Amino acid sequence: MEQEQELKETKIIQLFEEFLRDTYYRELVDATESDSKSLFIDYAVLSITNAELADAIEKHPKKTIDSFKKALQNIDLPRTDINLRFVNVPAGMIVPIRNIRSEHIGKFFAIEGTIRNASEVRPVSKAAVFECSTCGADNIVKQRETKFTEPTHCVNNCVRARFKLKKQLLIDTVNVTIEESPETLDGGEQPKRLFAFLEDDLVSPTREKEILPGNKVRLIGVLKEYPVVLRTGGQSTRYEFILETNNVEPIQKEFESLDISKEDEEKIKEISKEPDLYLKLRKSIAPNILGYDEIKDALVLQIFGGVRKMRKDGTSSRGDVHILLVGDPGTGKSQMLTYMHRLAPKSVYVTGKGTSAAGLTATVIKDEISKDWILEAGALVLANKGVAVVDEFDKMDHEDRVAMHEAMAQQTVTINKANIHATLNAQASVLAAANPKLGRFDPYTVITEQINLQPTLINRFDLIFTVQDIPDQQRDEKIAKHVLQIHKNPKEFDAPYEASLFRKYVAFAKKTCKPALTDEAIEEISNFYVKLRTRKGMDEKELSAIPISARQLEALVRLAEANARIRLHNKVEKSDARRSIELLQYSMNQVGIDPETGELDIDRIVTGISQSQRNKILVLKDIFKELESKHGEQIPIEDVLKAAAARGIDEGKAEEIISKMKKNGEVYEPRHGRLSRMK
Repeated sequence: MEQEQELKETKIIQLFEEFLRDTYYRELVDATESDSKSLFIDYAVLSITNAELADAIEKHPKKTIDSFKKALQNIDLPRTDINLRFVNVPAGMIVPIRNIRSEHIGKFFAIEGTIRNASEVRPVSKAAVFECSTCGADNIVKQRETKFTEPTHCVNNCVRARFKLKKQLLIDTVNVTIEESPETLDGGEQPKRLFAFLEDDLVSPTREKEILPGNKVRLIGVLKEYPVVLRTGGQSTRYEFILETNNVEPIQKEFESLDISKEDEEKIKEISKEPDLYLKLRKSIAPNILGYDEIKDALVLQIFGGVRKMRKDGTSSRGDVHILLVGDPGTGKSQMLTYMHRLAPKSVYVTGKGTSAAGLTATVIKDEISKDWILEAGALVLANKGVAVVDEFDKMDHEDRVAMHEAMAQQTVTINKANIHATLNAQASVLAAANPKLGRFDPYTVITEQINLQPTLINRFDLIFTVQDIPDQQRDEKIAKHVLQIHKNPKEFDAPYEASLFRKYVAFAKKTCKPALTDEAIEEISNFYVKLRTRKGMDEKELSAIPISARQLEALVRLAEANARIRLHNKVEKSDARRSIELLQYSMNQVGIDPETGELDIDRIVTGISQSQRNKILVLKDIFKELESKHGEQIPIEDVLKAAAARGIDEGKAEEIISKMKKNGEVYEPRHGRLSRMK
């Protein structure tokens, strides 16, 4: 039996030697002459040129791959410390994580999913050299198990030999948890997870980025089982699966990491010169939805993004654009969000009611293998350098929404738990949608009162759009024909640019274009900003409404940079600034107009109280002070309403302001019909 196994091993070594000499000799020499630690072999090429060897790897991967090392000894090479890594495995060898069973143990296959967490890089002993105290001989023990193994006897059969650890071979390792991607699941299914073990050059500084939480990857390797240790220290009869990883292949990449060929580059440059480029890009966003031109323009700018800037003092300004869609149900908000989720090469989709603060940011869990506390990234961290799509934003609990403040403004997530103090990057564009409390959007009511969101959080969005379902005969006829035509011929409404080409265009723009403001663009934005802020208020004695703040100024810069990127230009021109100003004005006119004055008032978004309403509050506070001298601390409500009417505030508005003052604890009702100020 042993002789038969030796013959098989000799045969495999011979097959490997022939394959390497005939097919991969040039690549093998290049790898050994460089600093590379691995030789990457295309599994499809191996299957065609040497089917017997490919079959041996699939059925007996451990022994076959070990034979590769022995085959290297027979080839004249500068060094032989090369790992064998496989790429491009056939689709038939990819096993869904939920289908993995005990029959797969010891088999060679691939899995696909999203990295949920990764442990710290830790050294593991692969072999140890022990010196015999009697004869001084070196005893080499390979460390194959999780428990450190010492020699049981000396190679020279010394009696009562004792051993001293002389040296050991350490290699770097990382444990990761990979989870099934949501798009592969049927409704109601919970994504399954699998532990994976990576070592040596797979966790080198250059390749460690491939296993960052949030990355979609294909792991190729051999399935092993490891025992579960009981709390008492004993071994359980239950085992866990773990994949001993041979190689990592990224599936979903950031825009900047997408591969672009010379042909793609030439096509992209041709597209950038098309006169109707902006129109075609707009039509490529959710082509099945009719209208919403301004919103689609904004989504195009969001996916291109502005330029992130680092200052000398260590602070930074974000380049990502945040967009909020608010409006009536059944208007296509969720469809636009879903399309953007599919269009971006790296994106995470969550719903407000189905997520928590930890699910959005990060949480600390205990690694079942190393028993260390490790970080598990949430949606905003997983979407780093991508798009975080949040539907039903208004349904989130207050405590969970608070977690988004830091991620949206500073684009970081700070964790201080279980003795772990870390700051994670969350450089993601946020696209959110919310429904009004009463089902329909009311343009006359402040947005914060309609969607149950804090003004401080709403103010972090660069653009806010309302989506209203208003009856209009001409528009309704167009929508009806469009929807029915889609059902009749679903393929008729194809986008001008396919999603794959769109992604490559954005990737090329992000890689090659870092637009900077020109003097003309600065002047255009500056003039718009100053002109808006110098508008006079309703009365010289009253406080003037603030139509725009520095936050909107920064948003204009980001939008202008994104416009320049679309044209593949490194300079933001006046036309880019003009387009950005028009889009921001459209957004602000929808949610920032004070219906009482007809003027833009940023306070309707920033604080939830318009300046005209704030002026009325100041008037009522003065009335309370004046009436106190006449009636004492308890003032009749009737007298307050009369005094308010004399100053131009109608009864209904006065009662509304008094109700708000009660909520804020500024006044209270000591008895029916009487009001008192809080002091």
